[in-house]
Amino acid sequence: MISSKSNRTIASALAVLRGFFPASGQEVWLGNEQWQPIPFQIATTNAMLKPTSFDCLKYELETEKENEMLVRNINKKYANFFEFLANVTGFKKVDFKKAASLYNIQREIDHNMTQPAWVYQTWSQFDNETTIDIIKNLKRIYRISKFNSSQKARLRGGLLMEDWISRAKNVSLGLPVTPRKIKLHSA
Repeated sequence: MISSKSNRTIASALAVLRGFFPASGQEVWLGNEQWQPIPFQIATTNAMLKPTSFDCLKYELETEKENEMLVRNINKKYANFFEFLANVTGFKKVDFKKAASLYNIQREIDHNMTQPAWVYQTWSQFDNETTIDIIKNLKRIYRISKFNSSQKARLRGGLLMEDWISRAKNVSLGLPVTPRKIKLHSA
């Protein structure tokens, strides 16, 4: 089992390992709890687990070229909204990318953290959506724009897909895999 270093993926890895290898008999060490400590690898940098954490000039150029019109249109459509966000957040300038990064506010909301009134302000020019709803939509568009062509998807996901496809082909051809073990990626 290999995981990136984020808390979310570590928790996912622990849950998967608990399901695959529940404690039984003498391994049970805490009442009726079936969890047992099982080591797994945490990779600080791994191109297959987190390809977006590596610089790739070809990907950056492709993304910039393909998304140029999208970014220009969004920056124009939401210019007043971005100016508002700059005023309430204290950022010097807010654009499409910076607005999408404000999505972390939703995580605070999910954990019942109190938010300022501007987060729930409605915008008549955007179908009476709240500020946070607009930010969530911008984040969705931003994430999709990172992988919305076969070229961008290949440049960012190609290493992991190549590994998966290679392993599947070997199994389908009956080729022995040494060592015989399962390879899990935590997400």
